[in-house]
Amino acid sequence: MLSSATVTANEIPPSLTEAEATAIVEAQINAKNEIERERRKRILADDSDSERIIMRGSQKTLLRRVGFKHLEKPKHNISSNMQDGDALFTDQLEDYEFVNISLSATVYDDSYTQITWRDENGIPTVVWSNVNFKYLRPISSYQIGNVQYSYFGLTSEIDTSTFFIHPETGEKVYPHKLPDWMPTEDDFPNEPSYLVLAEENVATPEALYEQIDALIIYYTEEEEILKAAYQRSETLRKAKSDFLKSNPQPEKDIVINYWPIKSNSDL
Repeated sequence: MLSSATVTANEIPPSLTEAEATAIVEAQINAKNEIERERRKRILADDSDSERIIMRGSQKTLLRRVGFKHLEKPKHNISSNMQDGDALFTDQLEDYEFVNISLSATVYDDSYTQITWRDENGIPTVVWSNVNFKYLRPISSYQIGNVQYSYFGLTSEIDTSTFFIHPETGEKVYPHKLPDWMPTEDDFPNEPSYLVLAEENVATPEALYEQIDALIIYYTEEEEILKAAYQRSETLRKAKSDFLKSNPQPEKDIVINYWPIKSNSDL
């Protein structure tokens, strides 16, 4: 059932030590490998009439022609109770509004975020915020009042001090192009906020303000939780990368069973 809380709150995710993160990653990888072994075992349990191996680089695909299998169509028997439940759920949904937020964001020097928001026609508007949008990465949806938001944000990070030395000239070369204008702390109040870079004589869509407001409100209410979730996610990401470097996983062969279909009645 949908909650009516002002902002859907969660508990602060506990931080992880390096050892704890490694243990979680190892358990996840082992579980995934076990599922794959069981799946392969089931596939190979069927006797094959013929087999063919296809190599693509180092990847091996085994095609096995097996005996005919009749696939039964799934049955969709909806009971009256389920229908009543669906009707009740539909009635509840009518009390809620659903909004999709899709944008791209670039965080500069781990501080200010340049946001590109597009209207329904794909026309972009640039927004700057003193909220670090990298902390919004762990979320996919959230609720404020009777509005359920789905969030999809492509977020990248740039360190403006990063450069490399040109091998011939010895000059510093910066791998990024900075925006024509970037804000400073004087451009923002001492609280989470944003600036819209609107073109002269061009009206800014009301939906932009509604959606960015919703993100800033959610960030303000859940800042501690979001930062903790981000740090936990980064700890697990690094642990997985380190684990796979120390324990490279063998490339898995692909096994496919197939059989001829005589007619549509066989499906």
